[in-house]
Amino acid sequence: MKRIAMLSFHSCPVGRLGDLDVGGMNVYVLMLSKYLGRLGFAIDIFTRNHDDCTYSRIGNIDSNVRVIHIEIGQTNISKVDLYDYVDQFTVNVNNFSCDNGLNYHLIHSHYWLSGCVGEKLSDTWQINHLLNFHTTAQAKSQVNIIEENQQIRSLVEKNLFFSADAIITSTLQEEEDFKKYFKGESQNSYVIIPGVDLSIFHPVDKSFAKEQLLINEDNVVLFVGRFDPIKGIDFLIESFSFIKQLEHTKLLIVGGDINQGYTEYFSKIKDLGLEDKVRFEGSVNQDQLYLYYSASDVYVLASHYESFGFTILESMACKTPVISTRVGIANDLIKDGQTGFLINKRSPSELSKKIENLLEDVDLNEKMGLNSYDLVKGINWSKMALKFSDLYHDFFV
Repeated sequence: MKRIAMLSFHSCPVGRLGDLDVGGMNVYVLMLSKYLGRLGFAIDIFTRNHDDCTYSRIGNIDSNVRVIHIEIGQTNISKVDLYDYVDQFTVNVNNFSCDNGLNYHLIHSHYWLSGCVGEKLSDTWQINHLLNFHTTAQAKSQVNIIEENQQIRSLVEKNLFFSADAIITSTLQEEEDFKKYFKGESQNSYVIIPGVDLSIFHPVDKSFAKEQLLINEDNVVLFVGRFDPIKGIDFLIESFSFIKQLEHTKLLIVGGDINQGYTEYFSKIKDLGLEDKVRFEGSVNQDQLYLYYSASDVYVLASHYESFGFTILESMACKTPVISTRVGIANDLIKDGQTGFLINKRSPSELSKKIENLLEDVDLNEKMGLNSYDLVKGINWSKMALKFSDLYHDFFV
């Protein structure tokens, strides 16, 4: 049995979705690992120790799949400071391997911090290293989002882009962006589209979903995601204030810690007089998200940047039309006016008009929902895992 070291240093794949730093990448790592395990690979996911995990230090999460929490000191170290712990994390992963007599055949890293670890382990273990960035400092700076460690992160990512044995992207656009950002081509580059779990994300009767979620309004607009400036939540809130049918409409915001992170949005909501029109749901278990999509008339992705955009697939799988900025998979999946709407510029009035169109035109709403559902049925994790299986075999030493 081939054993894969799956590295997710900064964020646990079984963390609570919607919390800080727990989003699409976590879903990606978790689902890919599960389906690879079912294909007969032994997957060990290495992540840092943290306070709120319901799993033990070593937890079995599926057939042939374990999540292993590696201690690096305090459990509440911020992501910005984690670069200082790369060496300690690397040593402790290697110690775990030696102590348990484990030999790995391939390293697959996720995010630049994991890439740093993967590069070091690749040298130590003399095996190949595959890397998904998921997002980059360059991508964030393109939309004027600058992080504290921007300079060091940009330099490290450029080095990793050329040193990793292969770079994996989720869309052709992401692959092209990397070539532009890093001014060159990686050793090997592969585009593998992720999937959606149709056993979790499926449509149910709208009235039933609303009843379960205690929603009384006629119209529901939905956002699902982390509280991060790159997600464009402030833009969505401002756009929502322009909707004519506001009296009968509710904006549901799913994600984030209910006890923190809302201050800036509360201020904007208050200034716009939307206190009774916006409802924060906090973090929601993935197996309950289908109720939110099914209860909604439209899902809005207002992000400045997405490497992929899993929530687009999730909404489509629940027959809920999507309005999205031109990010991630949106350009490939959304045929404007047929399987959803694309936002061409960050204009609150333009977004509000598209939302109104789907709230007012029931026939169009239903047609878009059906079209997108038919499209997304063929995009699944099984296909993704099979492609990764073929790729992995090319890189086994």
